[in-house]
Amino acid sequence: MSLTLLMVHKPGDAVKIGESRKWGCEPLAKKYWLMKTEPGAFSIDDLKKAKVEPWDGIRNYQARNILRDDMKKGDGVLIYHSNSKPSGVAGIAKVCREGYPDHTAWDPDEKYFDPKSVPMNPTWIRVDVELG
Repeated sequence: MSLTLLMVHKPGDAVKIGESRKWGCEPLAKKYWLMKTEPGAFSIDDLKKAKVEPWDGIRNYQARNILRDDMKKGDGVLIYHSNSKPSGVAGIAKVCREGYPDHTAWDPDEKYFDPKSVPMNPTWIRVDVELG
């Protein structure tokens, strides 16, 4: 899975991560995040079957920091199918477990293995999502 993060404070007000913007009013308490996946790798239908799924394999430091520091239980998630026809938001989910170490980084047999990440000092973080 991959992750493209946008924070949406209210409909039509998406801000790309790293871009700053001053708001005319206080943001809504609930945040919404765009999580991108290719349906051939993991789709909204897969999430329906799994009920809860860890969003693992994120290997981008800025996205890691957001997973660790900003994504909170109950935040909304827009599941975006990329590389599909048509591409777009395929469903709505929510964060059901806040950031915790992504153990796939420690297993050499895993696709997302990172030899620099160790259990005592994990580099990579994941969250769990469920249908919203």
